[in-house]
Formats: sequence, C-alpha cells, structure tokens
Amino acid sequence: MDFLMMGADSVAGVSLTGEEMLEWTDMPDPRTGSAVLTRAVLDALPTGGRVLLAGPHGDDLIARLAAAGATVEQLVRSMADAQTSRIDHADVPVKVHCGSLATFDEGGYDAVVALGGVAVLVSPEQQLSWTEALSRLRRAIRPGGVLALALPNAFGLDRIADPRAAVLDADADWPSGGPTSHTVTGLAAARR
Repeated sequence: MDFLMMGADSVAGVSLTGEEMLEWTDMPDPRTGSAVLTRAVLDALPTGGRVLLAGPHGDDLIARLAAAGATVEQLVRSMADAQTSRIDHADVPVKVHCGSLATFDEGGYDAVVALGGVAVLVSPEQQLSWTEALSRLRRAIRPGGVLALALPNAFGLDRIADPRAAVLDADADWPSGGPTSHTVTGLAAARR
C-alpha cells in the first residue's frame, strides 16, 4: 500500500478508485481512436458537459473534447497509463482516475465513451461479465446522457476480409478482439 501511495503522490491529479494495476499498460501507439471515430463521437456527444473516457483514448479526442468546453475525466486501470495521461495532458484540464470499473463509483456524466471495449476496464481481482460492465457504464451516465461504446465483431467484414487470414495458423497469431494491445511494463528489465 505504501508503494501505491508513493506512486499516486508523484503525479498530481490522479485519483485512485481501487484495483489499480501497477506494472501494466493498455496504451499502445497509436492509442485507441481514429479521425473518423473521433468525429463520430464528437457529433454524438452533447456540447460541453461532463464526459468520462473509460479506458485509453486518443490524445486528439481528449484535446477536442476539452476545446469544445467539456469537463473531461478519464478512467484507466493502469497506474503507468494514469501517470502518462496526466503528464501528456498537463495543459488540458483532465481529471484522471486509476482503477477498475468494478470499483469506480462516480456518476452524473453527460456522456461516457469507451472505445476500447470493456475488457480494458477491469482488473484481474474482480472480473465483470459483459452485461455487468455495461450496467456499470450506464449507471455512470445521468438520465438522458450518451454512451459511446465500441465492441469487436468477430464476424465483421474487417475479420472476414483480412488478407492475413491465410497465414494466421496459430491461435496466438489472431487479433485479440480489441484495438488495444496488452503488455507488462518492465518485463524485459526483469528478465535481464
């Protein structure tokens, strides 16, 4: 617990919600999102208001929401991602929460955006089913608010028409089903 508090104290603006993952990251490069997806999300959200970005999201989406007058908050499960987000967005008023969706109790958001799916929102301590995760996301939204949620479609055209399908022989060769990759930070250093 002392280690966890030292990490939280070192980066201003990170609130701990429980079940934080210390040696983990969900933020690949580029982060979740694209120009088309960002535009679609911005068009669907109310102007201004309080927006929760659940999971890692693209820097452009965060900046554009803030520029549009939204109060932006972000929930990530990884302490490393929370610290990175806080540092990367030091010039943007973003409140960063670190922990699992299972222990996150904030509410009253005008919009909740989860473009990386629900798998990147929970930790190994307390797994949520898909419906439980959806229910928690919906509870965070005020009545009449908006939920923007992206989900992988195993039968989608992008999977069926993937030209790599002919060379993906092993189960591990296939995409994991989400736009994010999962890596353990510091693993290479631990092996040395």
